[in-house]
Amino acid sequence: MDKKIRIIMVISFWVGLWGILALIFNNQVVFPGPYDVLRTMFYKMVEPIFWLTIGGSLLRILIGFLIACVAGCLLAIIGYRIPLIHDFVSPIIQLMKSAPIVCFIVLLLVWFGVDIVDVITVIIACTPIFFFAIAEACQNRDKNIANMLRVHKVPTDTIWRVFEWPGVLPYFNQAAQTGIGISWKSAVTAQMIGVVAYTIGEGVFTSKITLDSSTLVVWLIVVVVLGWACEKIVITIIKNLTKRWELKGVEIAERDPENEIVVDKDANLIISEITKIYNKKKVLDKFTMTIGAGERVALTGPTGSGKTTLIRIILGIESCNHGEVFVKDYEPRTYSAVFQESTLLPNLSVDENIMVIANKYSNDELVPGNLMPDELSGGMKRCAEIERALLAQSQIVILDEPFAGLDSATKTKAIKYIDDNLKGRSLILITHDKKDAKRLKCAISE
Repeated sequence: MDKKIRIIMVISFWVGLWGILALIFNNQVVFPGPYDVLRTMFYKMVEPIFWLTIGGSLLRILIGFLIACVAGCLLAIIGYRIPLIHDFVSPIIQLMKSAPIVCFIVLLLVWFGVDIVDVITVIIACTPIFFFAIAEACQNRDKNIANMLRVHKVPTDTIWRVFEWPGVLPYFNQAAQTGIGISWKSAVTAQMIGVVAYTIGEGVFTSKITLDSSTLVVWLIVVVVLGWACEKIVITIIKNLTKRWELKGVEIAERDPENEIVVDKDANLIISEITKIYNKKKVLDKFTMTIGAGERVALTGPTGSGKTTLIRIILGIESCNHGEVFVKDYEPRTYSAVFQESTLLPNLSVDENIMVIANKYSNDELVPGNLMPDELSGGMKRCAEIERALLAQSQIVILDEPFAGLDSATKTKAIKYIDDNLKGRSLILITHDKKDAKRLKCAISE
């Protein structure tokens, strides 16, 4: 059955039931019928004060909603960056969320009078919604992908568009939809209690004391319709912003159409006396190594020997307790890497994942570029990450267990791809299989 027909059937059923109940009660004060309400609405609609009241309420509610949106999001983000701020703010936000809104309205009337009571009430009601939604989004943020983007020196605006916003969007969308409904309910309640002039709440209050039930129902319908319309408008705005912020493949590729790998023969990686302590245990103890430009080194120590920790220190993801790492006479886009964890951006295709990092299209040698990450097996994801690391502009390529999950044939293909596309750059390979290291012509360091 067509959706429009179903909607008409549902509306007809409830309006019909409403009319039947009105006939049974036969009392306009107790239960006004559809005809009485429609007649009252028609008379209201020709009165300028009716539209002035709606416009005034809408403006005040939207102001409060926007302030709550900005305040809640900023507090959540700052609290995520600075946990101490979160600890200080959370009790207040929790109080705003849990305490009856009527209590706040009474206090606001005492403190500020009726002029802005509805605006502040909306702020109090909606700020916790955005705060907790964005705080949850921040907590669920994929730190591995964030580290990957930072290591590859992806511009901040690109990170926002391909990673931060898509991650926050579902939480923000839900908070906005919930917040709109709460805004209308809390604002009208405040307007009614404070009898704020030229507002819907004042109309509701007047209808109550004059026992004008038809007008009361008209205001109820107005609130429901405006709440629904505001929600649709907010969703549309969010969708349009999301479309504008989408990063298209051609847009990325056009930044550097040539983008050939340029190798600096003086880009020597110097690791000097690195010491790292976890829980009073030394994972690395004065580790020292120099990797010359174009050299290939494989770290093949046993599990728990600190290989991945060393890589994270080299990439700047972790700090060491003592020592230093630097690339002599070279800084821009020094590293490209395959991480131990999967770091494909889930909302972008393989091609787009590679373009965000490498500013060039995939050559489809290992994985078809048009596939999305959720269409890939674990091994195919690994291959896509290998392609990305080798196509990216860098002086040193770091591969942390790049062949995990690959079958023998795919591994052989991946090794050949690495060998063909390294193009004179230094290579640091972490592997438990010395045969893989030898096939890539790596000097083995245990």
